[in-house]
Amino acid sequence: MTAALRTDRAASSSVVEALLDGQPIVVVGPETGCVLLAAATATTAGVVWAIRHSTGLLRAVVEPERADALRLPPMSGTDRTRRGNLQAVAVDGVGTGTGISATARATTLRILADPATTPDDLVAPGHVLVELVGTEPRPTAAGAVAEAAVRLCARAGLPPVAVLADVLDAAGEPLRPPGLRALADAASVPLLTVPVSVPRPEGNPA
Repeated sequence: MTAALRTDRAASSSVVEALLDGQPIVVVGPETGCVLLAAATATTAGVVWAIRHSTGLLRAVVEPERADALRLPPMSGTDRTRRGNLQAVAVDGVGTGTGISATARATTLRILADPATTPDDLVAPGHVLVELVGTEPRPTAAGAVAEAAVRLCARAGLPPVAVLADVLDAAGEPLRPPGLRALADAASVPLLTVPVSVPRPEGNPA
């Protein structure tokens, strides 16, 4: 499944500028959304904003070849019958202390995106989740958003490693598109809409 970027025109301005500056972007999917950062330019401030408005779990979305090069195997016990991309082992960057702080996680994200990084620059398990884009057994909207985020980083001239964090409302439930738009407006954060049509299984009427 290939996701369309509704904001291709906007991506040449505010969205790309935010990625290059390490600023967050609010991504609106069909039903829910997430915060997007470019791993290569991740800043402490950007990570703090993403954590504050999300589950707090940051997913570094990488191409499987990148994970292989860094010797990051699929997470033990991964169930291929579940929906969603494969997850590799979570990591911290070497020299980031406990790895849990926003500064440490921003550093880990930049290490993951750096083409010069070697396996010796990362330790596992850690505090940054690693998701392998394009490895879904069945198409999902979340997988299409992840694919679009990686492609957008590459389109901005950055390494194709995106950072996603699922946004929650005050009750701890996934925030819906109207709330996501209000959040972006209130924080003056660029908004990216990823319209996705996920095929329904045969025999499951609309």
